[in-house]
Formats: sequence, C-alpha cells, structure tokens
Amino acid sequence: PGRDRRPPGFSPEEVRAWVKATEPETGKQVQRLEEGNRREEANRLLMEAGPRMRELKDLKDRDPKGWERAQELRGLERRSVELGERARQAAGAEREKALGELKDLLGKLFDAREESRNRELGELKRRVAEIEKSLAERKARKEGIVERRRRELMGEAVNEDW
Repeated sequence: PGRDRRPPGFSPEEVRAWVKATEPETGKQVQRLEEGNRREEANRLLMEAGPRMRELKDLKDRDPKGWERAQELRGLERRSVELGERARQAAGAEREKALGELKDLLGKLFDAREESRNRELGELKRRVAEIEKSLAERKARKEGIVERRRRELMGEAVNEDW
C-alpha cells in the first residue's frame, strides 16, 4: 500500500491501453472488476501486466522479428481461448465445427511454439560455441595471462587487460 510498483515510464493509462489492445480478455476482466467496484483487484491485474508490457516493448526494440512471432503466438492463444469458449457454449454441428477449428488452431499454436523453442535452442547453441571458443583461447594464453596478472599484483607496469 502506498508504493507504486508500476514499471518506470508507464502510466496506469498506458498500461490500461496496452492491455486493452494486446490482452483483450485481461482488459475485459479489469473492466468487470472496476464496474463491480473492485478497483484494488483491477489495479493488481494492471500491475501484473506492466512487466509483460515492458518485456514485449523491449523485445520489439531488440528483435522486431521476434516481437512479430510473439504477437502471432499471443494472437493464436487468444483465438484458442475464444474457440474453446464457443465450443463449450455450442451444441450439435456448431460444437463439432468449433472443436475442429480449435484442434486445427491448437496444432498451429503447438508448431509455432516449437519453432520458437528451436530458435531459442539455436541461439543458446551459438552462445555456448562462443563461450567454448573464448575458453579455449584463454586456455591457450594461460601463461601470458597469469604472468601479466602477477606483474600487475607486484606493481609492475602492465599494458594489457587481465
């Protein structure tokens, strides 16, 4: 109470607008809570959305293609929730149709997530290879590195970094 836990730089209005645009279900839930005079719960949802907003904005700046993929996944996820709701409320042929669409969509969502994980794995492998190369180079230069550090600790002039 009394402490502002929003991410720096985002006003409540900005978070609210972002939630409404990118997380419609959360936006609707916030609206229902506010209409039911449950502002504290609505504010909690908005505060929880702040870090997601920051993460996606950072991703957009850092990796626009990654941001596009994340948006695509979020859209597929939202659509799956809508189809699930439609299937639960429908009956007969309409229910079967919604279930078929849901199954197809969930297959696409699964594939998109696996593609994202494969990309992440590729990036991790690249980083591991980079670290392994650095370790091998340092190991090959061990004697020189140790000698430079010894001279540095003895107060001798050292021109190279440790």
